[in-house]
Amino acid sequence: MAPVDWNAPPANAEEKDRRRHCNAFMMDFENYALRRWAASQGIPTGPERFKVKAWADHMKEALEDSDTSWPEYVAWVQSGGGDDLFQEDWEYETPPPPPLVRA
Repeated sequence: MAPVDWNAPPANAEEKDRRRHCNAFMMDFENYALRRWAASQGIPTGPERFKVKAWADHMKEALEDSDTSWPEYVAWVQSGGGDDLFQEDWEYETPPPPPLVRA
C-alpha cells in the first residue's frame, strides 16, 4: 500500500479513514519513542523537529523495526502531525487545585 500523502486532501471516505488510522499510529509511535528519549535533552517540537540531530538519530533507530519509514515520518511531521507535546505552542499548564471542601 502506498504511503499517505499528508499534504493532499483525502480522495474519498476510505482514504480519510486510512489517514485517521495512520495518524493515530504515527502519534502512538512517536510517543513510544519519546518514552525512550533522554528527557534532559528536552522535547523537540514543531514541523521541523526531525531536523534535531539527536531526535532524528533516535527516531531512525526506532524506525528500524517499524511498519513505517523515515520519509513517511518526515512528511507526517512537516504536515503538522504529532500530539500536543510535539507542537511548538504547547505549554503544560498546571491545573488549579480543587476547591476546599469544608465539613
